[in-house]
Amino acid sequence: MTPPVSQVSPAHQGLLDLIDEATLGCGHARLWALASGGTLLNGMSLMLLGIAIPLLSARFALSPAEQGLLGAALVFGSVPGALLGGFAADRAGRKPVFIADMALVALGAALAAWAQTPLTLAAGLLLVGFGIGVDFPVSGTYVAEWMPVASRPRSMVALKGSQAAGMVIGAGAGLALLDASYTSGVWRLLLGCTGLCAALIALARLALQESPRWLMLHGRNLEAARALASVLPHLAEHSLRHAQVAGTARHVQSLAEPAHAMHARSLLQTPYRRRLALSCLPWLLMDIATYGVGLFTPVILASLGLNDAGASLIGRDAAATRGSALVDLALLAGAVASLYFVPWLGAIRAQAIGFAGMACGMVLMLLAINGDTGLYSLVWILGGFALYNLAMYAGPNATTFALPPVLFPTQLRATACGVASSTAKVGACIGIVFLPMIREQWGVAAVLILAAMISLIGCILTLWLSGGGIPVRPLEYHQATDSIDQRAPEYPVAK
Repeated sequence: MTPPVSQVSPAHQGLLDLIDEATLGCGHARLWALASGGTLLNGMSLMLLGIAIPLLSARFALSPAEQGLLGAALVFGSVPGALLGGFAADRAGRKPVFIADMALVALGAALAAWAQTPLTLAAGLLLVGFGIGVDFPVSGTYVAEWMPVASRPRSMVALKGSQAAGMVIGAGAGLALLDASYTSGVWRLLLGCTGLCAALIALARLALQESPRWLMLHGRNLEAARALASVLPHLAEHSLRHAQVAGTARHVQSLAEPAHAMHARSLLQTPYRRRLALSCLPWLLMDIATYGVGLFTPVILASLGLNDAGASLIGRDAAATRGSALVDLALLAGAVASLYFVPWLGAIRAQAIGFAGMACGMVLMLLAINGDTGLYSLVWILGGFALYNLAMYAGPNATTFALPPVLFPTQLRATACGVASSTAKVGACIGIVFLPMIREQWGVAAVLILAAMISLIGCILTLWLSGGGIPVRPLEYHQATDSIDQRAPEYPVAK
């Protein structure tokens, strides 16, 4: 078996210590901002597409089923995107894939914005979803590999939280375009806005440095030292000295059999099978349940009188967007709460408590359905809706994204993140396709009961698969033993 952490060469360990024990600075902030661009764009593109759907329906005479499929195109495209993106990032490097995924998003958005037929529009949106799917595993991997240990939990949580910020930004941009336009053709600008932002992010990412850990994996230790010195200039001398000693030696760690250490098949071997299940199954369940509470968004907006302002198509769309923006602000509040909730409790406890809170939120909304109508019902719906979203964004929404990069070695990190992300998007597709069918057949109460049960299963699976907790440690320490719950002193977490 590959030697444990204690047997890592001193030169490699010296480079790793420089990364893990660095003080968080402007260089880290710049890397994080550029890495979060894709996650932010994901939220933004979802919002802009939601705003555009009524206008697209009028332009192409879409049926309700076609509208639903078009709205889900981004999610469908992200399933293969996440899987292939993680695999590519482990082989070609993080930076090339980082640039390519935004180029794909820009191309897809341009195709959708200039579409003359529904088929072309769907193809463009699928390409946008594919590009965003590619970005998901790469961004988490990149941030985890660069950030100091003490700052990594909050940095990872904030990375996923940028999706909520993107939704708020998308709502603002959409409202500005709707208010400035008097024609239903504004949908082209809405979709084109995603492409413009993606192109700018791709250009900005040209200035990124490759992950030092990935470079060390391939024996490119001097390049790793130069990348580290570029981000943290005060460590240039130390990093170059360690790199010169390391030469071209490769830094490889794995709990799998040596013959399979570099291959994705090792993810299915005993040391990583449980970790893969922990990374995939709770995320899958969370995305399925999310579409249960999503059914209540139109109910809440209509009850608050936020869906029927203005007689024109543009006016109704703008009114609905303002209502959605209020919901997104609540999601953003949950994302901000996760910055404190997850580091305080730890990822596993935050995820388990979050799933339990999601189930409680579903129960509150179920009480509203079975209770009186009017103000009483609305209060229960609002309470359950708020509790669900707060619990989700402060817990599983952040932790399911942050856990996979911690649990797997450098050579498989992005691949494992891609498998987890792709599995989650399959869950989203299941929610999109089947939950409306269940609602049609058995009513909204059945959907809420099912979603509450799924959330409770997510809580139980989280605790069972994790063994109790994941310590905050350097990434390499999680490859020293096949036990997930390693009982040893943790690094202090940045407050």
